[in-house]
Amino acid sequence: MYPHLSPPRVLGSWAIATLVAASPAIVSAQSTATLVGVVLDSSGAALPGATVEVASPALIERTRATVTTDDGRYRVVDLRPGDYTLTFSLGGFQTVRREHVLLTTAITTTVDATLSIGALDEAITVRGGAPVIDTRSGTSERPLSQELIEGIPVGRIPNVAVMLVPGAVTARPDVGGSETGQTAGVSIHGSQTRDLVWNTDGLDMTSNTGSGGVSGQYPNQGAYQEIVVQTRALPAEIGAGGVSVNMITKDGGNRFRGELFSTYTSGALQGSNVSDAQRERGLIAPSAMDVFNDLNGGVGGPIKPDALWFYGSARRFQVDRFEANTFNPDGTQALDENYIWNATGKLTWQINRANRLTSFVDYNYKLREHRRQTTAAYQFVSPEASYYSPLWGPVANTKLTSTLGSNLLLDTGFSWYYVPWSLDYQPDLAADALPRVDIAQSTLTGAPPPAMLRATQERRTWNAVLSWLPRWRGEHQVRTGVQVQHAPYGQEFDSLGHGDLVARYRNGVPDSVTVYNTPVSTNMSQLELGVFVQDSWAITPRLTINPGLRFERHTGSLGQQSAAAGQFVPARTFEAQSNLVVWNTFVPRLAASLDLSGRGRTVVKASASQYAQRQGSQLIDQFNPLRQNTENRSWNDRNGDLVPQLDEIGPGQGALDRGATVRISDGLKRPTQWEYSASLEHQLADDFSVAVSWFRRDYRDLTAVVNLAISPDDFTPLEITNPLDGTPFTIYNQSAASIGRVDNALINSDLLDQRYQGVEATVTRRFAGGLALLGGVTFGKNTANTSASTNPNDRINSEGDDLLDSRVIVNLSAIYQLPWQLQAAAHFAHYDGQPLRRIYTVTRTVAPTLRQVSQDVLLLPTGEERKPDQSLLDVRLGRRFSLGRGLTVEPLLEVYNVLNENASVTEVEQVGAALGRISRNVDARLVRLGVKVQF
Repeated sequence: MYPHLSPPRVLGSWAIATLVAASPAIVSAQSTATLVGVVLDSSGAALPGATVEVASPALIERTRATVTTDDGRYRVVDLRPGDYTLTFSLGGFQTVRREHVLLTTAITTTVDATLSIGALDEAITVRGGAPVIDTRSGTSERPLSQELIEGIPVGRIPNVAVMLVPGAVTARPDVGGSETGQTAGVSIHGSQTRDLVWNTDGLDMTSNTGSGGVSGQYPNQGAYQEIVVQTRALPAEIGAGGVSVNMITKDGGNRFRGELFSTYTSGALQGSNVSDAQRERGLIAPSAMDVFNDLNGGVGGPIKPDALWFYGSARRFQVDRFEANTFNPDGTQALDENYIWNATGKLTWQINRANRLTSFVDYNYKLREHRRQTTAAYQFVSPEASYYSPLWGPVANTKLTSTLGSNLLLDTGFSWYYVPWSLDYQPDLAADALPRVDIAQSTLTGAPPPAMLRATQERRTWNAVLSWLPRWRGEHQVRTGVQVQHAPYGQEFDSLGHGDLVARYRNGVPDSVTVYNTPVSTNMSQLELGVFVQDSWAITPRLTINPGLRFERHTGSLGQQSAAAGQFVPARTFEAQSNLVVWNTFVPRLAASLDLSGRGRTVVKASASQYAQRQGSQLIDQFNPLRQNTENRSWNDRNGDLVPQLDEIGPGQGALDRGATVRISDGLKRPTQWEYSASLEHQLADDFSVAVSWFRRDYRDLTAVVNLAISPDDFTPLEITNPLDGTPFTIYNQSAASIGRVDNALINSDLLDQRYQGVEATVTRRFAGGLALLGGVTFGKNTANTSASTNPNDRINSEGDDLLDSRVIVNLSAIYQLPWQLQAAAHFAHYDGQPLRRIYTVTRTVAPTLRQVSQDVLLLPTGEERKPDQSLLDVRLGRRFSLGRGLTVEPLLEVYNVLNENASVTEVEQVGAALGRISRNVDARLVRLGVKVQF
């Protein structure tokens, strides 16, 4: 066991992390806005030499100015998101002032001005009206502003807020914060969940656990002012190929401002939605909320006006949920308890007019008292068989932005992601407790499998990005840079006296055992170098192309490792192995944008982009001779005590040491994907646009570990009875001579495949005239072939739909300002049912002549059976009271799952007595009460 940090120690560690982050080093996703436009006279002629001044409370220097070029054009880069006033002036002409121009991150906003002849002091003021279409970029940015992420009824954590974006899909829907206690993978337009990158202020903060793609952190939403989600045609600056999420932190300001948010709900404020049909399927006790409370406060202001700002925030929230059909020994329903604390701080220092330094840290401590790790073999985990799982550590960054000239900007930055976590045994677990799985009942009882005592996940990122604004045969905005990431990772597993095995039963009758090679202590690291160049080339005022090229060098190594002997393995020691994987990959990006009218009202965009697949620790762990590994062995319970003794367990079949035998095939390529898109975007009115888009995504050179020592010729047909319908079903029996032959290799396989194609219609209205609107409807199909195995059993029905395939997705969010300072908001989401599998575990209990100890087969193609559709409606009503001197109080009433949807989220897919039993359902209608205070 390891000592774990408690909240008081968090604050001390926060201070240390701040000092670590305060040393500038060498930005990935762009975290600032760009403003462009042209200044004309009333006849339409260009006005060179006009002064363009931008002012905003978001700028620590308050104002910034530039002068139009010979063709009347101007550009201002490195602007923080916020509310801006633009002033256009030139001697002999009236001054034009544009107020309330909202700028968002990663979008190039075009604001033109027409000056009439007159005196400078004759000012014309125009309010709002900034376009919502980016006419320069081929990418699809979805900025979730502070008004949206705080105004829409949704779980208050960026991981959940991303689900507001049209086309986004996940395996677990959120009802009133039900999913804020655990991160989940997100897919958009057929992307793999691993191809998602989480950035804070443009710097990578993605976990390197497993295949990657999750934040691993539980960010303090009170510390962020905007979340930008990019979903297609990602620039070469970004290594991921699915979803790029960039969380923009709050800066403080020249005035002291603060806010406090609190919300609460409990089981007493939740209804019931279990149907008779679900009860017939065994849903006795549904998933539900027990307690949810969130207290989040922050304050910011000047340490020195116009020079040094601060913003600090703290958060504590609790999410306790009832687990469906899972019970304590006393018969009460079992809980999944989550407690999360955050301490967050940021400093912004304008060193001089040319240099700005920022430093940010978000220290997180999380405790999940009963974490259930479910598998295809079991969906129901009793309390004593769950893990006690703490997580702690900082994400921190520091950035230096330097203006090197009128057309040259340098961003340098360092980020540190350090989030250890563990899966421990329950503190009161009996010393002789044994893990027991019933594959027919889909249950795990007694104890969890050998515990992960600690995982040390870390990512260190150094970036330097140069923005250059040359004028050569058109207008260019070139970004080029170097990104270096070092990602060490280590894990420790042990059974701590609970046996290096899991006993397996079928309806209470001994079936087999799964043995482990514990204890295990792993040590690995990966290093990635990214070099990129990306241009936004406005060939004409109407046509912009965005060519980019990215080079990635990815290497992975194993450190020296050793482990003591276990019940099924001897003591082991292995020397370090450097550069096990070395990949050098070039990936091009190309996008184009055509302004049909020349006024920024109707734009056609198209793109073709290649991306290298994101890699987590799983890649190198495949070659680790000391990786945690398992093997199914026969069990003859001769003494009838239902407890496996060593002399009752059959011999191994060569799989327990497969980590030592995995090799890299010659010419192994890094998996990539090609993404194609086209869209038509039209601005209906100021701050209001619609779009229709087409997407295609093709994965190439996908990899799998395959045993090349065997082939389909080593198997003969064996007929069993299909338990679904009683018809004959053919599986394959392995020859005795081939059992134990192992030559596992990581290969690229043409058999593996994943493809997506879809269309999407979206609507966007920034908050104007009392209404904000974001949403769309997506129609698509995501198919996959998941097996390259030389065992023909694994290829049975392996071609089907991806597990996150949802043919129709509707996602619509709205905020409406009512009279008397009342504000109403709603979020509606619909997802067509995602695919289900029908997994049948064949052992000698089912087929006595089977030579393999255990063989899983799919009885149907994935997607032939599906979960029910989900339709979720959430609403909020608030009323703001002004108490004077800038103090406002807003009570909030929120109702989640207004329609009382009751669809299953997860259910047993293992064919047996429990098939179809619901292990998680959509939570019933829930009322949540809150209050928001600002000063």
